[in-house]
Amino acid sequence: QSVFRQTDREQSLISLMRVNLLKRLESSIHSFGMTIGKILREIDYLLDKIENKQYYFYEDMNIEDIDLEDDVFDEYLIGNKVKVLLQDMDLIKWEQDLLEDKGKLEKLLLESAKVTNKKDAKLEMLKDVICHKIKNPINSNNKKIIIFTAFADTARYLYENLAPWLLEEFDIYSGLVTGSGSNQTTLRTIKNK
Repeated sequence: QSVFRQTDREQSLISLMRVNLLKRLESSIHSFGMTIGKILREIDYLLDKIENKQYYFYEDMNIEDIDLEDDVFDEYLIGNKVKVLLQDMDLIKWEQDLLEDKGKLEKLLLESAKVTNKKDAKLEMLKDVICHKIKNPINSNNKKIIIFTAFADTARYLYENLAPWLLEEFDIYSGLVTGSGSNQTTLRTIKNK
Protein backbone atom coordinates (compact mmCIF):
# COMPACT_ATOMS: atom_id res chain seq x y z
CA GLN A 1 0.00 0.00 0.00
CA SER A 2 1.41 3.39 -1.00
CA VAL A 3 0.94 6.70 0.76
CA PHE A 4 0.32 9.88 -1.25
CA ARG A 5 2.34 12.52 0.58
CA GLN A 6 2.37 16.31 0.23
CA THR A 7 5.63 16.12 -1.73
CA ASP A 8 3.91 13.73 -4.16
CA ARG A 9 1.06 16.22 -4.56
CA GLU A 10 3.54 19.02 -5.23
CA GLN A 11 5.41 16.98 -7.85
CA SER A 12 2.11 16.13 -9.53
CA LEU A 13 1.18 19.81 -9.54
CA ILE A 14 4.54 20.71 -11.09
CA SER A 15 3.94 18.13 -13.83
CA LEU A 16 0.44 19.49 -14.49
CA MET A 17 1.77 23.05 -14.71
CA ARG A 18 4.47 21.94 -17.13
CA VAL A 19 1.91 20.18 -19.34
CA ASN A 20 -0.38 23.23 -19.22
CA LEU A 21 2.47 25.51 -20.35
CA LEU A 22 3.35 23.14 -23.17
CA LYS A 23 -0.31 23.00 -24.25
CA ARG A 24 -0.41 26.80 -24.31
CA LEU A 25 2.80 26.86 -26.36
CA GLU A 26 1.38 24.25 -28.73
CA SER A 27 -1.80 26.32 -29.09
CA SER A 28 0.03 29.53 -30.00
CA ILE A 29 3.04 31.55 -28.95
CA HIS A 30 0.58 34.33 -28.13
CA SER A 31 -1.28 32.13 -25.60
CA PHE A 32 2.01 30.94 -24.13
CA GLY A 33 3.19 34.52 -23.60
CA MET A 34 -0.11 35.47 -21.96
CA THR A 35 0.15 32.55 -19.53
CA ILE A 36 3.78 33.33 -18.66
CA GLY A 37 2.79 36.96 -18.04
CA LYS A 38 -0.04 35.88 -15.74
CA ILE A 39 2.28 33.62 -13.74
CA LEU A 40 4.84 36.44 -13.44
CA ARG A 41 2.15 38.81 -12.09
CA GLU A 42 1.22 36.18 -9.50
CA ILE A 43 4.87 35.75 -8.51
CA ASP A 44 5.26 39.53 -8.12
CA TYR A 45 2.12 39.58 -5.98
CA LEU A 46 3.50 36.82 -3.74
CA LEU A 47 6.94 38.43 -3.50
CA ASP A 48 5.29 41.70 -2.49
CA LYS A 49 3.21 39.87 0.10
CA ILE A 50 6.32 38.16 1.50
CA GLU A 51 8.24 41.44 1.61
CA ASN A 52 5.43 43.28 3.40
CA LYS A 53 4.66 40.56 5.95
CA GLN A 54 7.99 38.82 6.37
CA TYR A 55 8.72 40.21 9.81
CA TYR A 56 5.22 40.36 11.30
CA PHE A 57 4.29 37.20 13.12
CA TYR A 58 1.44 36.66 15.53
CA GLU A 59 2.13 33.72 17.79
CA ASP A 60 -1.47 33.50 18.90
CA MET A 61 -2.75 33.22 15.29
CA ASN A 62 -3.49 29.65 14.26
CA ILE A 63 -4.89 28.51 10.91
CA GLU A 64 -7.44 26.33 12.71
CA ASP A 65 -8.79 29.24 14.73
CA ILE A 66 -9.51 31.74 11.96
CA ASP A 67 -12.32 32.06 9.43
CA LEU A 68 -10.58 31.49 6.09
CA GLU A 69 -13.45 33.19 4.23
CA ASP A 70 -13.14 36.42 6.26
CA ASP A 71 -11.41 39.10 4.17
CA VAL A 72 -9.79 40.49 7.33
CA PHE A 73 -7.27 37.65 7.23
CA ASP A 74 -6.42 37.89 3.49
CA GLU A 75 -3.15 39.72 4.10
CA TYR A 76 -1.94 36.88 6.36
CA LEU A 77 -2.94 34.03 4.03
CA ILE A 78 -1.77 32.61 0.73
CA GLY A 79 -3.32 30.01 -1.52
CA ASN A 80 -6.56 29.54 -3.37
CA LYS A 81 -8.02 26.16 -2.56
CA VAL A 82 -5.66 25.37 0.31
CA LYS A 83 -5.05 28.37 2.57
CA VAL A 84 -1.83 28.68 4.54
CA LEU A 85 -0.76 31.34 7.00
CA LEU A 86 2.19 33.27 5.66
CA GLN A 87 3.91 33.03 9.04
CA ASP A 88 3.85 29.22 8.79
CA MET A 89 5.95 29.28 5.60
CA ASP A 90 9.72 29.23 5.25
CA LEU A 91 9.60 32.69 3.68
CA ILE A 92 13.34 32.96 3.02
CA LYS A 93 13.47 29.70 1.01
CA TRP A 94 10.15 30.39 -0.69
CA GLU A 95 11.27 33.87 -1.74
CA GLN A 96 14.50 32.40 -3.18
CA ASP A 97 12.49 29.80 -5.14
CA LEU A 98 10.07 32.45 -6.43
CA LEU A 99 12.93 34.70 -7.54
CA GLU A 100 14.57 31.78 -9.35
CA ASP A 101 11.27 30.91 -11.09
CA LYS A 102 10.75 34.57 -11.95
CA GLY A 103 14.15 34.77 -13.65
CA LYS A 104 13.48 31.70 -15.77
CA LEU A 105 9.97 32.81 -16.70
CA GLU A 106 11.17 36.30 -17.66
CA LYS A 107 13.66 34.72 -20.06
CA LEU A 108 10.89 32.59 -21.58
CA LEU A 109 8.66 35.67 -21.90
CA LEU A 110 11.42 37.63 -23.66
CA GLU A 111 12.04 34.77 -26.09
CA SER A 112 8.33 34.31 -26.80
CA ALA A 113 7.94 38.06 -27.42
CA LYS A 114 10.46 37.75 -30.26
CA VAL A 115 7.95 35.62 -32.18
CA THR A 116 5.62 38.22 -33.66
CA ASN A 117 2.72 37.32 -35.91
CA LYS A 118 5.00 38.06 -38.89
CA LYS A 119 7.53 35.50 -37.59
CA ASP A 120 5.00 32.93 -36.34
CA ALA A 121 5.85 29.76 -38.31
CA LYS A 122 2.69 27.94 -37.16
CA LEU A 123 0.53 30.82 -38.34
CA GLU A 124 2.31 30.80 -41.71
CA MET A 125 1.78 27.04 -42.00
CA LEU A 126 -1.92 27.52 -41.28
CA LYS A 127 -2.08 30.20 -43.98
CA ASP A 128 -0.48 27.72 -46.40
CA VAL A 129 -3.11 25.09 -45.54
CA ILE A 130 -5.88 27.66 -46.03
CA CYS A 131 -4.43 28.76 -49.40
CA HIS A 132 -4.29 25.15 -50.53
CA LYS A 133 -7.93 24.58 -49.48
CA ILE A 134 -9.09 27.70 -51.31
CA LYS A 135 -7.21 26.80 -54.49
CA ASN A 136 -8.13 23.09 -54.33
CA PRO A 137 -11.62 22.79 -52.85
CA ILE A 138 -12.90 19.31 -52.06
CA ASN A 139 -16.19 20.12 -53.79
CA SER A 140 -16.71 22.93 -56.27
CA ASN A 141 -16.30 26.45 -54.94
CA ASN A 142 -16.43 25.35 -51.29
CA LYS A 143 -14.10 27.69 -49.46
CA LYS A 144 -15.44 27.11 -45.96
CA ILE A 145 -12.96 26.37 -43.19
CA ILE A 146 -13.63 25.85 -39.48
CA ILE A 147 -10.71 26.11 -37.08
CA PHE A 148 -11.20 24.69 -33.61
CA THR A 149 -8.96 25.52 -30.67
CA ALA A 150 -9.20 24.78 -26.95
CA PHE A 151 -8.32 28.34 -25.95
CA ALA A 152 -10.39 31.46 -26.61
CA ASP A 153 -7.31 33.69 -26.67
CA THR A 154 -5.80 31.52 -29.41
CA ALA A 155 -9.05 31.82 -31.37
CA ARG A 156 -8.90 35.62 -31.03
CA TYR A 157 -5.23 35.64 -32.08
CA LEU A 158 -6.03 33.59 -35.17
CA TYR A 159 -9.03 35.72 -36.05
CA GLU A 160 -7.03 38.96 -35.67
CA ASN A 161 -4.30 37.61 -37.93
CA LEU A 162 -6.32 35.63 -40.48
CA ALA A 163 -9.52 37.64 -40.99
CA PRO A 164 -7.92 40.78 -42.53
CA TRP A 165 -5.60 38.62 -44.65
CA LEU A 166 -8.47 36.45 -45.94
CA LEU A 167 -10.61 39.47 -46.79
CA GLU A 168 -7.81 41.32 -48.54
CA GLU A 169 -6.20 38.37 -50.30
CA PHE A 170 -9.23 36.25 -51.23
CA ASP A 171 -12.30 38.41 -50.54
CA ILE A 172 -13.41 35.75 -48.01
CA TYR A 173 -15.28 36.66 -44.83
CA SER A 174 -14.44 35.29 -41.38
CA GLY A 175 -16.14 34.85 -38.06
CA LEU A 176 -15.04 34.25 -34.49
CA VAL A 177 -17.18 32.32 -32.02
CA THR A 178 -15.95 31.62 -28.49
CA GLY A 179 -17.54 30.60 -25.23
CA SER A 180 -16.18 33.73 -23.57
CA GLY A 181 -16.04 37.25 -24.94
CA SER A 182 -17.88 38.68 -27.89
CA ASN A 183 -18.27 37.02 -31.26
CA GLN A 184 -16.99 38.85 -34.32
CA THR A 185 -17.31 38.75 -38.09
CA THR A 186 -15.90 40.60 -41.06
CA LEU A 187 -19.24 40.25 -42.88
CA ARG A 188 -21.01 43.50 -42.03
CA THR A 189 -24.50 42.31 -42.99
CA ILE A 190 -24.53 39.77 -40.12
CA LYS A 191 -24.86 40.75 -36.46
CA ASN A 192 -22.11 39.52 -34.13
CA LYS A 193 -24.63 37.55 -32.08
